[in-house]
Amino acid sequence: MEQPKKRMTMMIEAALKNTLGDVDTLGFVEGTINVGQTVYIINPACTQQAIVSAVEDINRISRSSLTDERGHVYLKNEKVIEGAAAQAGFSFGCVVAETKPCIDTDCRKIENTYLSGLMAELGRNRTEQDWANLLGFALCNSVFIVPVVAASGPKHASGPIDINDDTLGLYWAQLPGMNPELPVFTDWTALERDSHIMESGEQPEARLARLGELLQIVRKFGQDTGIVINPFGPYTFSMERALLENIAQMPGFKATFGDLGGVNLQDYLDDDEAETDAPTPSNEATQAQDSPDSSSISSTYSESSLSSSSTPSDQAEKEQKLWELLTSED
Repeated sequence: MEQPKKRMTMMIEAALKNTLGDVDTLGFVEGTINVGQTVYIINPACTQQAIVSAVEDINRISRSSLTDERGHVYLKNEKVIEGAAAQAGFSFGCVVAETKPCIDTDCRKIENTYLSGLMAELGRNRTEQDWANLLGFALCNSVFIVPVVAASGPKHASGPIDINDDTLGLYWAQLPGMNPELPVFTDWTALERDSHIMESGEQPEARLARLGELLQIVRKFGQDTGIVINPFGPYTFSMERALLENIAQMPGFKATFGDLGGVNLQDYLDDDEAETDAPTPSNEATQAQDSPDSSSISSTYSESSLSSSSTPSDQAEKEQKLWELLTSED
């Protein structure tokens, strides 16, 4: 099966307006960006459309495009299309992307573009507190696609998943020697990379879920289960049960989903009855290929590093200045 084209994202590390009025942005380009391309500059408060006026590699050599490399992308500002730039002060993490964000009750309109841009930085060992804060915020405010097996109903079913619907079967991804993980997807392009679910040539039925619902689902299946975002790429991110429980205690998570009830994971692991009564995640199984070791994620991102709390005021001021540059008319 031919894999979908990698989407372009670039997290902005620094920005400076040049004498022509274009904004010189620095970052690592995932995928390909071309001169003349329309792109979207995204953060949680605002989405802005711009044109790529020029690109340079890291040595300041002019190029027509950049692919999977760090360099300079010059953006000619056009207009704010969603939100207000004056409200954009939120840490440092603006993301340039080729896809406009879209979240709707229709599964076909899910585009977690901002989350995808932050997740693209995982492979570059980002450890800054501010970046982790942004990732935690995006995880708690994203809507994910969950492929399901239903007894009846149309394909591409829309609407939120009912965590109490026992008629729905779930797909589970499991590498040899690893715990079962519930595969969820940021967008349909990521889902189309799953040759096992897609082997029939038809896209599966799907439901929508946020992180709060996903946590409640894995709680029903025992202490050894977790979730994996985009198990077939791009930007695979595994979240073990312990990490999910830690995130559930964060102020940002509780502000979004309320208090779902704290679970002392060690007590839960010692509870033989809970383990015995938990259903087995074996409805349908998919074998994830080239998925990272999930234990490496939880050891890298500790409870504190994934906090969704507010970022320092000086970081907010830096981003406010960046957005003033991007929206300035002079």
